[in-house]
Amino acid sequence: MALVTEARAQANALLATVGSTELGYLNDAASQMIVNWCDTEFEAADTTTEETDGNGLYYIFTQNIPITALTSVIITEDGGSTTTILAANLQYDAATGMISFNQDNNSSYGHWPKGMLNLKIAYSYGYDTIPAPVQEACVQTMARMYGPNMATNNPLLLSEKMGEYAYSRVSKITDVGGGAVFTPMIENLLLPYKHYKGV
Repeated sequence: MALVTEARAQANALLATVGSTELGYLNDAASQMIVNWCDTEFEAADTTTEETDGNGLYYIFTQNIPITALTSVIITEDGGSTTTILAANLQYDAATGMISFNQDNNSSYGHWPKGMLNLKIAYSYGYDTIPAPVQEACVQTMARMYGPNMATNNPLLLSEKMGEYAYSRVSKITDVGGGAVFTPMIENLLLPYKHYKGV
């Protein structure tokens, strides 16, 4: 899974001369880091069935955002019987992935019964086109992953001197899996797309 095209990545001066194979590795790694940090996939997916735990509350959250269509939620009771709640009895917030019963709910449920993987959500999600801020965050992450290996234009370098050589590095970084870094700028690009799932 890659969030940007090779051409989009090579538009960044630090990546312009990187070969396709290495660029592909960087793209895959940076994309996965962003997916992990945002806790959601970005690529559009047609109707899929996702299992989740019932929480005893009136709302639940999907694993991925944004919701583009909701078909149904199937509830499995303790005895094994199932009830299908159709979209007509539900409402959802596309951006947060929250699903709840609507005011015209015709079912006997007003909350999601507690249980382990007792709910199956049928829905579609994702972006047909990856948002520009997410693409920029991916490219910036790729550049930072590649930068420390470059002889010049190191994006981790903040400043350096020649006489009695001295240098300073970017001071505020957040370590992310794989040894690469997200800067505050990258985090700010991604924050609107982070999936908090009600936390």
